[in-house]
Amino acid sequence: MKCGTYSCYKLFEKGKILIPQKGPPGMTLGKFIWSLFYCLGWPGIVIVWILLMSLTTGLISIGLIAHYIFYNRDNVPDLQSFVNFDVPQIGVIYDAREKPIINLAREYRLIIRPSEITVPVRNAFLSAEDKDFYQHNGVDWDALLLRAVGRNSNSSLRTLIQKGEITIIVQQGASTITDQIVGLYYRNHINYTVNKTESSSWSLLPRRYLIKLEELRLAIWLEAELAKPQYFGSKLRTKDEILARFLSYTYFRKVYGIKAASLYYFKKEVSQLNHGEAALLAGIVKNPSRYAPTSDFSENLNRISRRNEILDLMVKNNYLSSNESEKFKQENPPLPEDKRGFTDAPSVVGNILQELSLTGVNTDNLFDGRVKIFSTSDLEIQKITNDALEEGLRLFEGRHPEGKDIIQGSVIVLRNSDAAILAEVGGRKNYKSKGLVYSDLDRARHSLRQPGSAFKPFVFFAAITHFWTLEDTIPDIPLFLYMGPNRPRHIIHNYDGKYKGSVTLRRALFESRNAATVGLTLQVGGIKDIISIAKVLGIKTELQPYVTTAIGASEVNLLELANAYRAMASGMLAEPYIIRKVTGNANEVIFEANLQTIVAPFYEAHLELIQEGLRGTVRIPGGTAYSLTLENFPVPVMGKTGTTNDFRDALFVGSTYGPTGITVAVRIGYDDNRKLGGSETGAKAALPVFKTIVREIYGRNLVEPAANFPDQIEKSIDAYIQNPQ
Repeated sequence: MKCGTYSCYKLFEKGKILIPQKGPPGMTLGKFIWSLFYCLGWPGIVIVWILLMSLTTGLISIGLIAHYIFYNRDNVPDLQSFVNFDVPQIGVIYDAREKPIINLAREYRLIIRPSEITVPVRNAFLSAEDKDFYQHNGVDWDALLLRAVGRNSNSSLRTLIQKGEITIIVQQGASTITDQIVGLYYRNHINYTVNKTESSSWSLLPRRYLIKLEELRLAIWLEAELAKPQYFGSKLRTKDEILARFLSYTYFRKVYGIKAASLYYFKKEVSQLNHGEAALLAGIVKNPSRYAPTSDFSENLNRISRRNEILDLMVKNNYLSSNESEKFKQENPPLPEDKRGFTDAPSVVGNILQELSLTGVNTDNLFDGRVKIFSTSDLEIQKITNDALEEGLRLFEGRHPEGKDIIQGSVIVLRNSDAAILAEVGGRKNYKSKGLVYSDLDRARHSLRQPGSAFKPFVFFAAITHFWTLEDTIPDIPLFLYMGPNRPRHIIHNYDGKYKGSVTLRRALFESRNAATVGLTLQVGGIKDIISIAKVLGIKTELQPYVTTAIGASEVNLLELANAYRAMASGMLAEPYIIRKVTGNANEVIFEANLQTIVAPFYEAHLELIQEGLRGTVRIPGGTAYSLTLENFPVPVMGKTGTTNDFRDALFVGSTYGPTGITVAVRIGYDDNRKLGGSETGAKAALPVFKTIVREIYGRNLVEPAANFPDQIEKSIDAYIQNPQ
């Protein structure tokens, strides 16, 4: 068939359109087109028309997309927040020596600054994520097109075109570092924009393409804007800042940001990472669940393979030699131990979180890393306290195997001068096979239990304020208390079941005689005066107005009991506190404890008498805490044991002398208030814990040296020992 001077089969030879470079003699363009249409027929003409329209539409679409990416700056997100980069980080609570007690966070992130990015880290992440990061304007078009046609960046786009190896396969990927941080930081904005576009009637692109287009637009916009003088002022600084934000925002499985990842996986600062370690961390970003090291070495083959791939890329990019790369490939990956949120002081943390609300600081600010908390707690004292309680409970379990893992205890350590909490243990380390965490019950502050004989000093102090002396005598005889209509009388028994007829106040206190204590209560005007004294000293819990309160029948918590003893030892009234200071990230002080200590409203002579009485319990033979005498214990202390009815709780509360001293309170008992078992007194179950804590604290010089009690106190006790009454 002839069409002009060309045959149709030649125009469509083997399915190809052969466009003649030079027409035959006399062939004009118009004649050629007419000849072509004649050969194609109407179906062919329609097909050509469709192809031409598709090409035109495609070109217009490309133009619109290019305009959107390069020129459309409507609906861009807030740039200042990116410049400030005020993102959630790890909140830290510090002890009195400014050692971290715990890291708290919703996202365990630490921010890295551009100046902190080391050469190994930079080389590893550029090789893994974006080798041309410092050359492009936010989008690596060459890499993007190569990805679109299903090729990797090892071949140039021009080479592939020349070889005719182009196959259109549009895929996600080829994201630059700028593109990735845009996708991470502005995710909500991107989703909002895409949702709005999808809801419009003219949107034809799938969602994943709309997201990619928005990321490309924002990546180019971001780099261009940040390079302006009002922000970072240059392309180089802009790149450095973007890289730092990428390294701070990226997820590394369990933690966010390379600083947190370095500490989590290697227990190192970023500055200490070598190229192999940096390569391993860079490898995590691609797929954290697949490439992050775990504590199981057998699962780390993928991690090693990914790290080695990045080391090879670093060699290709001339960041490493082959020999250096091989050396790093021989290193084993770390076996991380997840200690996020771990602390040696869970009860301290729980206390701080509750007290924080009183400072006007929202706990959200702590969990977002916007504030730092400086506490009164001392981690070294805390660890001593933890270990002492655990050992005390272990010894108890040895005597009572049925109590294994369920016997409980609590301890509080206060500074005498201002009631600062130096250590706090609200429960044993593991209870019923569950580890103690800061959200668990703090038995030191929240458990109300009978103090037993540990309450008696308030009775004797009340008598002293009524001008009784330690040498005055009181009856030690059976007492029958009226308990109300139609109820049997309550008989007050002594622990040893014996009555001495008459004893001095000193003996009644150091021997902890119940009958004499109740008799003294009745003689000083009843329980109301004693309750008043206890409240002044620091007991806040409402006490029952019954005579049996005098021997510890009314419940209190351990913290307030310790604070009352602290007041008697120091002569200073104060409220226990645990937060010293709260600062912002710029170290500005947001809150600082306003210490309000006042001199106790008691005569000094009266304070000395109660101190002498409590000193006698540890020095005088027959005292309930006689094992603390200086012959057996190197630190001068005063204190009192407490044992509740039927041996349900065992306590000891003791102090070193004066404002420079400390006060330690210990309680041992079951949560369900079951009996401890025969002979488990405060002296047997709680006192050994106290002894260990005080001995270790002073032995390690963690507080000021223990002050001696005044000479007149020691001499008066010496005289009594020589001539007991």
